[in-house]
Amino acid sequence: MLSKIELKEMIRECIEEVLKPTVPMHTISEILNLMLLCNNCPQEIKHKKHIILRLLAVLGLDLNTDYSAFHNSVTITTLSTYIKNLKNVQGDTKRRYIRYVKELMTTANSIEPDYYKSHLINTLPIIQKTKKIERKPHLPFTPRQLKTIFANTNAFFNKHPDLYWICLIALYTGARQNAVLTLQYADIVKKDKIWCFHFIDNHTHKHLKTNATIRYVPIAEKLLQLGLLSYINTKKSITHASNTDFIFERSITKNNTYNAKYITRTLFKYFKSIKVKKKANDGHDFHSFRKNISLALQKAKVNEAYINDIIGWEGKTTMTQYYSNHTLKQIKKQLDKITYNI
Repeated sequence: MLSKIELKEMIRECIEEVLKPTVPMHTISEILNLMLLCNNCPQEIKHKKHIILRLLAVLGLDLNTDYSAFHNSVTITTLSTYIKNLKNVQGDTKRRYIRYVKELMTTANSIEPDYYKSHLINTLPIIQKTKKIERKPHLPFTPRQLKTIFANTNAFFNKHPDLYWICLIALYTGARQNAVLTLQYADIVKKDKIWCFHFIDNHTHKHLKTNATIRYVPIAEKLLQLGLLSYINTKKSITHASNTDFIFERSITKNNTYNAKYITRTLFKYFKSIKVKKKANDGHDFHSFRKNISLALQKAKVNEAYINDIIGWEGKTTMTQYYSNHTLKQIKKQLDKITYNI
């Protein structure tokens, strides 16, 4: 016959067994698919899945493995060490790998918070961004490359007229990708009797880098001759757009978010097809247009202070930063000195 102590111990063990949480059975594939539901872009889904598969292979796991084999301190420590020690991989890429792993773990925690603990997510390493000096420099397009991009024999811009004007605006203003893509109809203004682009950070989709990038830039005479204003006005009329609408609609996704992939997935695909761009990080990208106008202005012997006004640089000296009170008429005169053999 059991004693009272033994009976109490048996009852306690039975209660613990009943209350013991059932170990969830989820494959890594199930968790990954739930994670990818949050992504609307097929290419982004494909890329994330590819990276996760690569990292799983390092651990000797696959998509059919029970997820608990991944979500534990030993595995996460091993994976973190592997990512941190990757050679010939820049910090930004390592940060992206860590971000994908965190997304996977966060998804698992959201569906099984009692089992896939959140504290493990906090053990993922914080990796510094790639230092500017370590990044591959942006290269200007050569005269031959520019000529190839804008050649009349290329049918690409007939199919994508917005991208034609996006490229030209960048080439004649030095504006960064986000600044050009998020131009609204209200940003095309006539100021002091001169047609200008108004680059301004007045919308959640606009991300201008510095105060100097908030500026009026006269529209180059070449763009006026090519019919930029006519294109914009016609488009506004046909689409019944308001002043607050974006000129280049595909710069915004259907979910009303900034479409950062518009350039990389459409324009760069064209650049690769005409051999202007060889691979993803070859130095030739949208920022190359900014390099081109900088060199063109220098070649035309335009004063540094005017170059700052046009491109949106803060300037290296106090004089160029604060005492270059040029009129738009003066700036346009300097801007119209540049020429491209395209």
